[in-house]
Amino acid sequence: METISIGYWRGPTANPTLRPRTRRQRGQKPSRGFFNVSTGSENDRDGFDFRRNLAMSFSVFDTIIPGMAHGFAVLDTYLDHGKAFEEEKGLQLGEVLRARLAPDMLTFGEQFSVVANKVERHMSFLIGRDPTAPLDVEQTYTALKARVTGVRSFLHSITPEQLSGAESRTYEITPPIVRGWFGGADYIFYLVIPDFYFHVATAHDILRHLGARVGKRDYLGWLNMENPGGYS
Repeated sequence: METISIGYWRGPTANPTLRPRTRRQRGQKPSRGFFNVSTGSENDRDGFDFRRNLAMSFSVFDTIIPGMAHGFAVLDTYLDHGKAFEEEKGLQLGEVLRARLAPDMLTFGEQFSVVANKVERHMSFLIGRDPTAPLDVEQTYTALKARVTGVRSFLHSITPEQLSGAESRTYEITPPIVRGWFGGADYIFYLVIPDFYFHVATAHDILRHLGARVGKRDYLGWLNMENPGGYS
C-alpha cells in the first residue's frame, strides 16, 4: 500500500484524545468527549472498527469536490456579507475581517486564507502532487475573494481520474491536529471534509455573532429547488 507523509501541521504534542476503543459491558454508558479511530487488527476485539464489517466503496471525487466547490461559493458570499455589514453599520474598513469568536481563534479573514491553503494541500496529497507553499494572503476583501475564486477554480480542474485510488493510500499526519497514519477513507472522512466545513461554519458564526443577517439558507448556499424557508 502506498504511503504519503503529510508534514505541514506543526506542534509539540500529538492529540491525546485518539486512543484504542475499549468494549463496553452490557448496561455501561458510553464514554464522552472523543471519537476513537481504531488501529487494531481484525482479531483485536479491543480495537473494534465498525467499518471492517462494511463493504465501503465510494468515489473520492464525488465525495469531496462538489461539496467543497459549493462551500467556496458560500465563502465568497460571506465576504460580500462582511463588507456589506461594515458599510451598513458605518464600521472601519476591514473591521469585520479582524473579528473573531474567541481570543485564541482565527479572525474572520484568516478563516478564508487558512482554509484555502488547507484545501490546496489536502487535494495535492490526494492527487499525488507535491503541494505548493501556503500563501500569505493580504487581509482585504479583494485579495481574499481572489484567493477563494482561485481555489474554487483549482477544485473544478480536478478530474475523477486524478483522485482514483486516493482512498487506498495511507497518509501520515503530524501535530497539532493529530499524529499517526490514516488510511485513505479515514483521512477523507475524519479530517479533510470536517476540517473544511469547520472553517465555513466558523466564518458563518462570526458574521452572525456580529449581528449580520445570515442564516441557514446562506450556509447551505444556492440549492436547485424551491425552498420557501425563511431566516433561521
